[in-house]
Amino acid sequence: IASGDVNNDAVPDVVCANSSGSSFSVVLCDSVGNLSLPTNYPVGAFPLSVDLGDVDGDLDLDIVTSNFTGANFTLYENDGTGVFVNRNDLPSNQAGSCAVFHDRDNDGDMDMTGIDELQDLLILFTNDPSTNVNSLDNFPSDFNLFQNYPNPFNPTTTIKFSIPVEGFVSLNVFNALGEEVSTLVSESLNTGTYKYDWNAGNLPSGIYYYSLTADNFKATKKLILLK
Repeated sequence: IASGDVNNDAVPDVVCANSSGSSFSVVLCDSVGNLSLPTNYPVGAFPLSVDLGDVDGDLDLDIVTSNFTGANFTLYENDGTGVFVNRNDLPSNQAGSCAVFHDRDNDGDMDMTGIDELQDLLILFTNDPSTNVNSLDNFPSDFNLFQNYPNPFNPTTTIKFSIPVEGFVSLNVFNALGEEVSTLVSESLNTGTYKYDWNAGNLPSGIYYYSLTADNFKATKKLILLK
């Protein structure tokens, strides 16, 4: 459970995680103590906790839940009136727990820290408003290219990968003819797990392939654009 002024009326409201319902509830409070009926929002399976913080820098409180069985953290943005929009599921490894917002790197915006209870990992999400990238500093032991999500997609999907050593990384997208249509990464990266959003709004429906090259590792997976 957490408390904060989510609808900007200068009165604290209440939000809580509903573990059995895989959702969170928002209860608004007025200046004389009257409580609204709860509004429920779906999240990953079995949320254990909830926290409030201004992630997108628009001076209202956004929300994150830690989803144990869902193995992720669900982030919603506040539209300024206490209505939560733009769901974003951020991965943990096996069991998301205890996510909190805080300005970890002292750059003036809210980052997020969570844990994975089954793997005893501390997972650090860095908020960079100038990009659409979230880095997860959880020090993986192996190279891994994950299946994009959602898949099929229209027009945006997320590609996640892990690198256990620092080095030059390339992440490219190709069409069915083998022609490169997008370069998502072409730079040196630190050890960690990363996710990048790919917007294929200017491309036709079809089958595409994304390929990761790092050190001596190379992997390719298929993704499907359906418009």
